[in-house]
Amino acid sequence: MRRMQIYSAFLLLLLVPLLVKTYVVLVHHPSATGDRSTSNEVHGESASREHLRRAFLARQGTTAGRQAPTQAPNPTMQLSVSSTTEVDEEITLDRLIDPRKTTEPPRSTAEKGFKDFGVPDDLKLSHNTLIITFANYDWMHFLRNWVSHANQIGLEKSFVVAPMDEQTRKACAAENIPVLQKDMKQFMHEHGSEIFRNAPKDVSTSFLGQLQIDYPDMHAGIIGNVMYHRVIETKFHVWALALMLVSHLQINVLVSDSDVVWLRDPLPYLARFHGVADVSISTDCVSAEVERLAYDVRKSRSTFNISSKYNYAPRCGHLPMRISGTAFNAGVAYVRATPASTYFLRDVVHGMLGGPGRKDPYWDDQYVVNEYIVQRGRIFPVEFLEFEDKKENIVLAHKFNMDEKNKPPPFRLHTLPITLFNNGHTFFVDQLPKRLGIDPYAVHATWQMSGNDGKLSRFRRAHVWNLDNDNYYDTMSGRYLTYEARYPAKLVDDSDLVNTHMRVVQYHIHGLRNAIAIAQILRRTLVLPEFHCYCDRDEHPDIVKNDPPTFRKCTTPGSDLVLPYECPLDHLFDVSVWEHNLHGQYRESTFLKHPKVVARGMAETNIYVGSTVDGVPSIPINATDAEISRSLASFSDVPLLRFGLDVGGDTSDESAMNWAFGSFVNEDQNQRFNKLVSILLEGSWCCTSFDKSVGTWHFDPPEALGRH
Repeated sequence: MRRMQIYSAFLLLLLVPLLVKTYVVLVHHPSATGDRSTSNEVHGESASREHLRRAFLARQGTTAGRQAPTQAPNPTMQLSVSSTTEVDEEITLDRLIDPRKTTEPPRSTAEKGFKDFGVPDDLKLSHNTLIITFANYDWMHFLRNWVSHANQIGLEKSFVVAPMDEQTRKACAAENIPVLQKDMKQFMHEHGSEIFRNAPKDVSTSFLGQLQIDYPDMHAGIIGNVMYHRVIETKFHVWALALMLVSHLQINVLVSDSDVVWLRDPLPYLARFHGVADVSISTDCVSAEVERLAYDVRKSRSTFNISSKYNYAPRCGHLPMRISGTAFNAGVAYVRATPASTYFLRDVVHGMLGGPGRKDPYWDDQYVVNEYIVQRGRIFPVEFLEFEDKKENIVLAHKFNMDEKNKPPPFRLHTLPITLFNNGHTFFVDQLPKRLGIDPYAVHATWQMSGNDGKLSRFRRAHVWNLDNDNYYDTMSGRYLTYEARYPAKLVDDSDLVNTHMRVVQYHIHGLRNAIAIAQILRRTLVLPEFHCYCDRDEHPDIVKNDPPTFRKCTTPGSDLVLPYECPLDHLFDVSVWEHNLHGQYRESTFLKHPKVVARGMAETNIYVGSTVDGVPSIPINATDAEISRSLASFSDVPLLRFGLDVGGDTSDESAMNWAFGSFVNEDQNQRFNKLVSILLEGSWCCTSFDKSVGTWHFDPPEALGRH
């Protein structure tokens, strides 16, 4: 017996060091440190992915097995939530790897990298992020503008273009623009099985090769079957590529529409939220004030008035405790390499191909993110997370309606502030950055009325269009005329803003008709004035309601718009018609303030209407074309003629241009001009009703010249 005791004690002495060592290994193993348990099948990383990641990081100049220094979180960042919410530690690239899955992969999958997914392998990423945009050949000018701005802010080796057609691919290659080297069909042939893994049964994998012939006729009348198919196909390719990069290479992905202008490098800003948010996304919210109010009212509804502006601002439903609609905009979306992001991307990709109760088989990514994911309850905001910067909104969201065996981790969504990531309304209409003195990171050309020409017009007006050559800003041989679009105070009635708007715009139309005529007579390019408007343009009829009382009629509900405002040209007329008929013989209202024009300088002369003072450059009131030509013949070499009304300093509240022109001497010329302006100045305001035939108010055409 004693011998057995001695033997047992000896064995115990041998086992204790081994047990202690085992305990230390287990305690420090990632699976034992409180990491959430996740499905290996979805985001656990095998040895092949670790090998791939190490090889990729080595090519990028970072240390394999360690997060790149530029990806490090802000050391001063604090994250706090309510006591009922458990927050995991910061998620780093190393923690995305499941060390329990160590099976040696086949050699064919061990050497995959950027090239395997069709991405050029000579890119130099910043903050471990690849930016992806897309375009077709008709959109190439917007893509070139996008690339120009990206290069200006130092991102020339951080992006790749997904082309919609072969022409775009060849144009990008010829212009040294990084472009995907595999089209969607080849990409899906190689990676489709991985992308469709765990897809719901209602997802249609017949997508491949059939979009251009199978898409429902319901879209044919919008932008054409073939074009719509290519858009959906390319967007699907972009999001599927993002899924593979995030899940296989742990690369963050910034998806950007090509009608976005990047004004500052956003990656350092976005890097601040590493470990805090899985996805950062832009919105179509139109109120910076509502975003600020979110911090005061996020804890309970009892702290604010249910009828306040905060509650009823449309498209701001992503904010905590909001009761109005949500409008995420997938045109700017930053997806970090986290497990939750992998689930998010799979939902987007699968959602574009089918879903419960869907009548049409394929959906745009915008619809998927908003309608399919948010409104169907698969992602729903449940908790507000407080970030160090009180101007940021981060929402903790949970996914449900999922297979319990494949339960995803919590999903953290960061909504990009509209003052820094502007949509078309906040930037071009509200002009929030200008009013608040903020330098935004980006502007997205949404919320406009005249298609591509309307976007281009707004970009030029905001001085963010980089493609015009020096001839466009010629101040030496170019000849221009302009005027100030004043209007009589008697036209304004604050109690009836809709009719005030119609009266003021009608006055503008008469002066604009005269300006177009005089520009043609003098063979000059018309520089448009700033037009003041008293009613925002929105297809939603709530624009004319005064409910709740805190709203002001004639502004998009919940927006920060201040009336009157300097309205874009597309709020009045069809810019495409202007481009087609004037052939570039006009300039945007901010042309004379463009840095190129200011730097070169431009001589100008004031021309007065109806002046009787000797020696003052003047034309008669309601002058004919012959009188105008004769009166201003000596000023043909002056680059800019600026029309005014009073020699004493233009003290009148009327516009000189409204009195400047009467008619052409030749009757045939009157009739030709009448036809031209009836096309150019055929404008309208919208809307008092969802029935556009009833709710649209058309401006009256200007009075016809000559005999009528």
